[in-house]
Order: sequence, then C-alpha cells, then structure tokens
Amino acid sequence: ELQSRDAEGEASVRRFAEVLKLGAETFRRFLNESQTRLAEAAGAADRLASRPDDREAARTLFRQIHTLRANARAFRLSWLADAAGAVEEGLAELRDAEVPGEHPALDGVLERLETMRVLYDETEELGVAVFGRSLDPGEARHRYRDLEVPVRVGRLESALALVRGAAPG
Repeated sequence: ELQSRDAEGEASVRRFAEVLKLGAETFRRFLNESQTRLAEAAGAADRLASRPDDREAARTLFRQIHTLRANARAFRLSWLADAAGAVEEGLAELRDAEVPGEHPALDGVLERLETMRVLYDETEELGVAVFGRSLDPGEARHRYRDLEVPVRVGRLESALALVRGAAPG
C-alpha cells in the first residue's frame, strides 16, 4: 500500500508541475478548447446511441477524441492524452463498423468517455488549486505548499525539482 501511495503522490506532483509549467492563460485556453471538444464528443455519442447507424456521429466522436488526445500531448498533459488514447482505441473499430451504434465496443467507449470527462473536471480543479481563482501565475508559486500531495520525505527533493521545472537528480 505504501508503494501505491508513493506512486500516487509522484503522479500528483507531476500533474501539478505540468499544469504549472503551462501558465495560467495557456491552461485556461487549453481547458476552454477541451470543454468544447468534450461537449461535441458527448453530443456525437448521444446521437450514436439513439441512431446506431449514424456513421457521421461515429466519425465526429473519433475526430473530437483524436483532437483531445493530440492537444493534451502537445501541452504535455500525459494523463489526459492517455485517457483519450484509451477512448480512441475503441473508437477505431466503432468508426469503421457497418452499424457503429450496435458495435460491442460502444459500451466500453462510453465508459471511457465518462472517465475522461471526470479527469478533465479534476484537471480543472487542479488548475484552480495551482493558479487560484484569478488564475494568476504569481499566486501559484506560493499556493503549492498548501496542497495535500502525499509524497514520501525521501521523494520530496525530486518532487520539488519537478515543480521548479528541473530534471530530478
């Protein structure tokens, strides 16, 4: 259990550092774009669920998720890129199916899409913790000390190096 908590702590610190490196304005733009794409993906998924033969809805869903994955990678938000990649894997089969909405992969895709939405919500909450309500980057450098990130004392130096943008030694 200690190793699991240690890995969880390291992942939390890494996410914090990745968001901090983006800066408030870039992070806000990323979130706004992502929210739009997630809404379009959810709309396409709803259309596909109600009209199983709607191939355009399947293509739209694939395009939106593919773009979310590419954007997350471009901004080095690996946990979001990985989540989008998991959705995209199931969508490739679905998109090419004769009746996409009846393909067995649809349930898994919808579950992963919900997981993705939750991750984006958590990422937005992280951004608020990092940048504050005003999303002022100057505020963030002082606020990170108040976050409850479970990091073992032996890993503290590496965690701080990540936050400062340096490679851990």
